[in-house]
Amino acid sequence: MTTEPLRFFDLAAFAATPLASEPFPYLIVPGFMPRPALDAVAADYPRIAKAGSFPVSELRFGAAFGAMLEELEDRRCAMPSPPSSRWISAIARPW
Repeated sequence: MTTEPLRFFDLAAFAATPLASEPFPYLIVPGFMPRPALDAVAADYPRIAKAGSFPVSELRFGAAFGAMLEELEDRRCAMPSPPSSRWISAIARPW
């Protein structure tokens, strides 16, 4: 079992952040991405010239952005089973 901390996401900050309920359920997690990780991902973010939804396989991006995508696949970032209403609210409303 991996005990190494995640590079891109602070799951403890996520877990400690209360779910707000008005005007709808949402979370704002201060420091969810540590500043060095955020800066690295922003620098490697894919250039997208038009609006739309694009498969990752069709995008060109740098190493840090790719590593962040891989970290999203880490089991620690997975939705709990069964999913809690808190988790669903956090991922269902990304704005």
